[in-house]
Amino acid sequence: MSTDSVRLEDITTLISRGRAPSYCETKGLQVVNQKCIRDGKVDFSLTRMTDVEVRPCPEWAYLQVGDCLINSTGSGTLGRTAIVDALTAPATTDTHVTIVRPRSEMCLPLFLAYYLRSIENELVSLSEGATGQTELAREIVRGLRIQLPSLAEQQRIVAKLDEVDSDLRTLSEHLDAELLRSAQLRLSVVDELFASASGTPTALGELLDIQNGYAFESVI
Repeated sequence: MSTDSVRLEDITTLISRGRAPSYCETKGLQVVNQKCIRDGKVDFSLTRMTDVEVRPCPEWAYLQVGDCLINSTGSGTLGRTAIVDALTAPATTDTHVTIVRPRSEMCLPLFLAYYLRSIENELVSLSEGATGQTELAREIVRGLRIQLPSLAEQQRIVAKLDEVDSDLRTLSEHLDAELLRSAQLRLSVVDELFASASGTPTALGELLDIQNGYAFESVI
């Protein structure tokens, strides 16, 4: 199957930082900050509240299921990514987090989430500014190029990666730290394939068949 090289802004409806909150202690709108984003997930238990009566939140800034988030300021946290896979209450982000909202008819949110997670180190390298005050500019995020296969191939790749993630979670419940580290090292092949300038998601989809077969040989 063929793939097309596209800019991220061409397959999204929104790439923007959130708005500065007016924090409050009780009722308000949940605000996702950088510490909420880790290991590809959003921990909503770490959110704070903003008073929308003091500082209204624009409609576009309300998070939607399928949004991808990128920590975009500060060394140590910049580059971490996550997907909003569920919402139990309305939420937004602060100005340190970039919202990337894919066009679902062109790019599956989970495909984009896996892709962004695979290039987290590259995102760090693209940041600018002094140590501790680095920034990942919106223009850089908008210009990121991605090899985009068909929706069917995206779904196949996502299914494979979901399967690998599920296996790793199962293993983590039973393995000691050293064996788990070995499994994670093998799984890093997935990230390398995604991030490789010469690789394509189609090639990745084919190679994942092999990866899925041997990733856990050393631990079973």
